[in-house]
Amino acid sequence: MTDIWIITDGKKGTENQCIGLAESLDQEYKLIRIKPLFGINHLPSILWTLPLGKLPLFFLYGSKEILSFNLPKVIIASGKASVGISIILKKYKKDKIMVIQIQDPRVSSRYFDIVSSPLHDDTLGNNVIKTFGALNRINTRSISKAKIEFREDFSAFKKPIIALLIGGENKHFKMRQKEIKDLVAMLNKLQNDRDTTILTTFSRRTSPKIKNFLKSNLENYINITCSQKKDNAYFGYLAYADYFVVTEDSISMVSEVATTGKPVYVFQLKGKSKKFEKFYEQLYNRKAIRNFRGIIEEPWKYESLNDTYKVTKYLKDNFPNYFKDTK
Repeated sequence: MTDIWIITDGKKGTENQCIGLAESLDQEYKLIRIKPLFGINHLPSILWTLPLGKLPLFFLYGSKEILSFNLPKVIIASGKASVGISIILKKYKKDKIMVIQIQDPRVSSRYFDIVSSPLHDDTLGNNVIKTFGALNRINTRSISKAKIEFREDFSAFKKPIIALLIGGENKHFKMRQKEIKDLVAMLNKLQNDRDTTILTTFSRRTSPKIKNFLKSNLENYINITCSQKKDNAYFGYLAYADYFVVTEDSISMVSEVATTGKPVYVFQLKGKSKKFEKFYEQLYNRKAIRNFRGIIEEPWKYESLNDTYKVTKYLKDNFPNYFKDTK
């Protein structure tokens, strides 16, 4: 039987947080992407704490299969759609299963064994592990592996290498062509003033319009894509970059690059969010990030984010029966 189930709605940002924790725990896992029926996942999460029986599992999961599954020892879940499943399974299996909820579940943490949530979410509870940013798959092992795996793809580029990470619009930030035009102008000037390589990568939220603008207007445009035989080329960017320039719309992307310990510049967009402001304030105070204004300075040192390791260590130290070393 698989040691861990990972339950998400398939959104890459939340899914990678769960996978990163499972990998860090050195446990085998089964990835389960749920497909809630009839928009039931939009109902308030507190509803699933009521005595409704097991039937909601069918609607939350999207299939009756879940009612007959042999459950694992541990569930790691993230995203609003997963909260109901976590609560119901914990309610009926009690001590036979351990439920770890990633990110603020918007209900009391007492319905789970452990909640891992960033400081900027203000999640309360004695069983809440607070992190600076988002959990991720970035660690010394994954970076070392990427150094070897992507050597042929990245090692020939002249240094310093700047990895440009472009996100996309969300409910907090707009990604207008005006801002991207300003960004491209600064990067083109930087390339003319200093001998650098800029490697560009996009998120799933990046619009085709923004992608095409960068491809057409950024001088010496380079985007690395690798064969399907290799892992995600994104790890190559993290391994070989000397600097990062990241749009401010993604806490996950900024958390990932700040886990490397390398200099991080954040490019500001049109928009505002108290949650994002808290997150960036913590990283500014930690001296992990600086605003991008068209120049790169001498590399600086800071204490890299190590949130996934922090949660892993807590779980292994406090729940050794669930998380035995396999390597």
